[in-house]
Amino acid sequence: MSLQWENVDLKRRVAHLPTTKNGDARDVPLSPRAVTVLQALKNNRDDAKDASKVAPSRDGLGDHGASVFKIRSDVVTRAFERAVARARSSPRGVQ
Repeated sequence: MSLQWENVDLKRRVAHLPTTKNGDARDVPLSPRAVTVLQALKNNRDDAKDASKVAPSRDGLGDHGASVFKIRSDVVTRAFERAVARARSSPRGVQ
């Protein structure tokens, strides 16, 4: 969730992760689907940057180190935990 645009190389189809859970940096190959999704996000971001030239905003789209995803990782974690809890309490719960 902390992926930065400066670490995405769509031409080489690689995302560089400078910090991982084990503390080592690594490059992760991007699947064709990931490249498609990231390209769409980039196009939307570029369109928003163009619009901000007409009506400036404070969204940080032009900032170095801009995040690819506009959501905090703890929000994703909490949503996942709620989904697991719901699955466990359903009649077909997670084993």
